Amino acid sequence: METFLNGLTAVGTGFAWAGCALLCMVGLAFSCLAVSGTWLIVLAALGTHFLVDAGRFPGWGTLAGMLLLCAAVEIVEGVAATWGVHRRGGSRMAGWMAFFGSVGGAILGGIFIPVPLIGSLIGMIAGSFLLVYLAEWNRLRHAGKAFRIARGAGWASVAVLVVKVAATVGLILWLSVGLFL
Repeated sequence: METFLNGLTAVGTGFAWAGCALLCMVGLAFSCLAVSGTWLIVLAALGTHFLVDAGRFPGWGTLAGMLLLCAAVEIVEGVAATWGVHRRGGSRMAGWMAFFGSVGGAILGGIFIPVPLIGSLIGMIAGSFLLVYLAEWNRLRHAGKAFRIARGAGWASVAVLVVKVAATVGLILWLSVGLFL
């Protein structure tokens, strides 16, 4: 009976480690789709915290550091869209349109352009650009100025995506290196 219970424990532990690895993969995929996947990496780190021996990596300090990084990514995301618009003279409404356009565009791009990651990236940039352009053209009635402001929103969308993916990869590496060293 003890052998059976030990085997069952080993299987359960194996499933738990596989779940942590799956959370990391899904988190990276989410980040590539412009959705915050960093939080899933923190959840995986929390899971590994309970799977390793007490006193080993990741400790509570590491988890707090990971949470701070996740919060920083969220702040960058919230500020970047409006920053890209305002930096080029856009309105507050255009800032909101940049945010909604990038999120909606990423979702629609993933649906209508069924190439993984590429469709979402194209949709995110196009959605942000289009909504900002329409908002600014309506406000300014000048195509050149509206185009310039919308281009800033498009570049801000790309920058946010790069930051999200880099932060997610960094968290995965932080967790992996800490676990295996």
